Amino acid sequence: MRILVVDDNRALADNLAEILDDAGHDAVVVEHPDAALEAASQSSFDLMLLDVRLPGMDGVELFERLRKLAPRAHFLLMTAFTDAGRLHDAWRAGVQSILPKPVPLAELLDFVDAAERAEPVALLVEDEASLAGNLTEVLEDRWTVRQARTVAAARESAAKSPLRVALVDLRLPDGLGVDLITHLRARDVAVMVMTGMERSEAEALVGPSVPLVTTPFDAQAMVDRLAKVG
Repeated sequence: MRILVVDDNRALADNLAEILDDAGHDAVVVEHPDAALEAASQSSFDLMLLDVRLPGMDGVELFERLRKLAPRAHFLLMTAFTDAGRLHDAWRAGVQSILPKPVPLAELLDFVDAAERAEPVALLVEDEASLAGNLTEVLEDRWTVRQARTVAAARESAAKSPLRVALVDLRLPDGLGVDLITHLRARDVAVMVMTGMERSEAEALVGPSVPLVTTPFDAQAMVDRLAKVG
């Protein structure tokens, strides 16, 4: 993979680039957002690693501009700070993962590997074990399946590697999945909602644009419909 590393800490960026090169990738380092925009306009990159705090423009704004130049690229932010508001902006903007600094190398390489494989990954968010098991069997005909039983676990799972589709129960142990659905859709994940609620009640929560099925449902028919959405 061709990887662009954007960090004004040159020593750290060069170290990451060396690790990525040793793993068989082609890493390019720039220190300034303007240099990143120029590089992305002149060459193609499969993955871009962006520091959040950069001179002149933060990593979230840079991501939004780079995504227009490279809509098929994967993006990962790195940060030594815990600005929850700005990081929330990054998630909503569609950043696929955010890692702390110092960067945990195992997690970084796992993300890079997943991006390189471009596996068609489906996230199943369902807390009822037997239903989750049945749905997983059907989903596995088309996707690699990751399961989560809570909103928090789903967010953590979504941060680890790119997702193609998500099938989300609307009622979960730690709350409604409405914010999770918004979060996933902002990251270009095709989302379908399943719920035992009345359709009108569920649509009032998630909006008419989100595909929705209510119980009882035919699992195979639902997965076939999800495949068309994603």
